[in-house]
Amino acid sequence: MRENIIVRKQMIIFGKVQGCGFRRRIRDIADQVGVAGWVRNNQDNSVTVEMQ
Repeated sequence: MRENIIVRKQMIIFGKVQGCGFRRRIRDIADQVGVAGWVRNNQDNSVTVEMQ
């Protein structure tokens, strides 16, 4: 019998990630592969991604 294993990861991404459609692209990829989570812009121009 195989157990379901849930993995949750959080990443903070730096670089040119705001104003270029980065959050939308991450959401589209997550939808394609069945990953749940959220993405948000931070005040220091980084983006936080949490996925499960």
